Amino acid sequence: MGQEQRKATRRRTRRLATVKVGNDLLYGTVLDVSGEGAFFRPEWGMVNGALEPMTRPLESFHAEEQVELNVVEANKEEQARAVVRWVGCSNEHWSHGVGLELRRG
Repeated sequence: MGQEQRKATRRRTRRLATVKVGNDLLYGTVLDVSGEGAFFRPEWGMVNGALEPMTRPLESFHAEEQVELNVVEANKEEQARAVVRWVGCSNEHWSHGVGLELRRG
């Protein structure tokens, strides 16, 4: 499911977030959300035990991979499981990142 195929209405946002991918923890921003998913732009990451800028952030993600999304807003943290649906550049945000489908339950 690519960004152009998303059916739910998107709402632009700018929320600090982390995504846990395996043993790596990536820090970044959620740039839009819907009832089905979110677009996450990674900026920094704890990768292989070292904190580094995400100059090649897309190498950390693979389609269909399960991840854990944590979003922080007004000192409140929300957690969700998600699946990577697409990896690449968002034409809407002019930014590289990942499209995540939220999983309920």
